Parts: sequence; structure tokens; C-alpha cells
Amino acid sequence: MGKEDERLLTKEEKKVLVKDLSRQFSGSTLVLLTDFRGLSVLEMRDVRKKLQDVNAKFKVAKNTLLRLALKNAGIDKTITERIVLPTAVAYTADDPIKVMKVIVDLEKKLKKPKVKYGILEGKFVDADKVTEYAKLPSKEVILARIVGGISAPLYGLVRVLTDVLRKPVYVLNAIKENKVEQK
Repeated sequence: MGKEDERLLTKEEKKVLVKDLSRQFSGSTLVLLTDFRGLSVLEMRDVRKKLQDVNAKFKVAKNTLLRLALKNAGIDKTITERIVLPTAVAYTADDPIKVMKVIVDLEKKLKKPKVKYGILEGKFVDADKVTEYAKLPSKEVILARIVGGISAPLYGLVRVLTDVLRKPVYVLNAIKENKVEQK
């Protein structure tokens, strides 16, 4: 971290940060609040990289700024009041399950960042639910299974209908060949 990262933000910079976070949170399918204490700079970089790979971001900000940004994003005050202790936020507008998987896997491996709770499509989810959801397949896998489940019977129907149409053709060909042989 450079000297610039260590300096205090001005009031104007804080307003810009809150506005930017509010905009990003309001467009997110998931906002996951974590306790990042104990993460080294290298581990923090690794967390950010892994989350970036699943189109998510990981930010650390003062709790008062996070509360204000979440409130401005339309998150209920009863949820934002739970923000205590140092907090880092993982958020995405893409597949929330992928983000949960990354954070839960890191928590298992490193024992940090520890999930506090999340906001999934505007609804509160506790840490246990986040862990449970992380076990689910990703959105792409679920969609592929749905498409496979829908298309398999359709292929079967096409095969049956094709066979139904072929049988009269076979019968007509057999009759034709039989008549040709009789001549």
C-alpha cells in the first residue's frame, strides 16, 4: 500500500465514494459483508483477483460510509445497522452463487475473510445461508440442466414422430417392391 492509500479521505472524496458504492450496490444481485481482519496484503490481493475472475469486486470502506451507501442503494436500515467491526464488501451484478463459492472456499482455506451476512437481491441472508447457497451449482449449470431436461423429451418426441412417419413409407415401399416382383 502506498502513501496515497494511507491518507484520510476528504469530505468530497467520501461523498464521491458513497455515491459510487451506492450506484454499484443498487445494481448488484449480491452484496456480501465480510470480516477481513487478519488478511495480509498478498491474501487481500488474492481475494480481489479470485472475485474479479467471477465479475465481482471486493472493497474495504469505513462502516459509516458503507451504511450510507447501502441506505442510498435502498437497503433496509435494519440490515445496514448490523454493520460492526471492520468490514469488507464483496459485490456483483452477475451470478451471486459464484461469489459466495469464492468467499466460502477462501474462508475454509484461510479462515478469512469471514462472512458476516449478505444481501441477496435485496433480501437479508445470514452466514449459514451463504454457506448453504455456495454449495449450489452456478447459474450456468442450472440453466444447462433445465435446457437438457426440456430438450431430452423433445428429442424423444421427434424420434417417435419420425418413426411413425417412416413406418407407412416402409409399408408403401414393401408393397411397391412386392408388385414389381409379381410382374
